[in-house]
Amino acid sequence: MKRILCIMFLGFLALGMVFGQSLTGRTVYVTVQSINLKSATGLLSNSTGQVAYGDSLTVHQERGAWAEVSTTAAPVRRGWIATANISTKRVIASSSTSASASEIALAGKGFNPEVERSYSSSEGLNFNAINEMEKDNIPARELYDFIIEGRLSAGGE
Repeated sequence: MKRILCIMFLGFLALGMVFGQSLTGRTVYVTVQSINLKSATGLLSNSTGQVAYGDSLTVHQERGAWAEVSTTAAPVRRGWIATANISTKRVIASSSTSASASEIALAGKGFNPEVERSYSSSEGLNFNAINEMEKDNIPARELYDFIIEGRLSAGGE
């Protein structure tokens, strides 16, 4: 009897954790410098608009690692965003700081100067290569052709 009660308790606890973390109906905030809202889940979906660091969004539904959201400020835009790029914690972009928008976004994800120093002191890491990669802006059509030609998965659905 104790074993059955213990299993039932653990089951209810697991269900509570799954459903308790749902974002549906909640206000969330953008945690990256800027990102496109997508017309559907998936990397290569068309853009329906763009949101920026600190923008507040309302979550309408979730599908895997994606959330369908709308902006809370006019003009209202609606689309899909990866849940890795949003947080329930309010983020504030302040113009009175000397930090760049990308530094603020990284700090919002827990990457601060102390963490950066720790990584840069590690031998064999080349941050210059990463900085150069971040400058690349590959058109969606070229990326799509690359994925199809290489028989890769496009992500999403």
